[in-house]
Amino acid sequence: SMAALVPGFRLFISSPGDVAQERRIARTVIERVQAEFGTRVHLDACFWEYEPLEFSKSFQANLPNPADFDIVLCFLWSRLGSPLHSSLRLPDGSPASSGTQYEVLHALDGQKRRGLPELHVWINRTQPTIPLEPAEVRTQRIAQWDALKAFLKEHTLDVEDGTLVSSYTDYKTLAEFEELLETKLRKIVDKRIGVAALPARERQEWVGKSPY
Repeated sequence: SMAALVPGFRLFISSPGDVAQERRIARTVIERVQAEFGTRVHLDACFWEYEPLEFSKSFQANLPNPADFDIVLCFLWSRLGSPLHSSLRLPDGSPASSGTQYEVLHALDGQKRRGLPELHVWINRTQPTIPLEPAEVRTQRIAQWDALKAFLKEHTLDVEDGTLVSSYTDYKTLAEFEELLETKLRKIVDKRIGVAALPARERQEWVGKSPY
């Protein structure tokens, strides 16, 4: 059937809970890019907040492995994410300290093994506001901030000579983030199917319920 010939790409959206606005923007951007390419491509996006979660399983155990996707979009700002159950392991067998670490390292492992997924990371460069009181919240937020910086240093810099190993995109405003994300996602889809987006007059507009 013609439907079977339409290339489909599975996207996994990875992030801690401090970038909820970015996640909402990403959902809108994916719908817009889908409309621009019309019926010539199908973008299937996994957002954990919209996934059916089984009550008996841990949060992360409910989610598919990011390594099984075509594209992983990761958004970061002030923290690395919540601690995970000790049963959830990184590709090297060590325990994962957070959901984002788990998702990013499994995505990188998938890249090494089969060349997929494409991993794209966006980092909000505005300084997070850390409350001075109560002290335990301040301590926790600073620890999260330090963990994020250590994670980025470990996975973007070669400690031997200081060269960049992985790249990421900086932004300072949500408007800038939206523009960068839409431009990059459109290019990713274009490159993968070799067809540019439809002219505005031919775009398919979703009516009523979103296809996601």
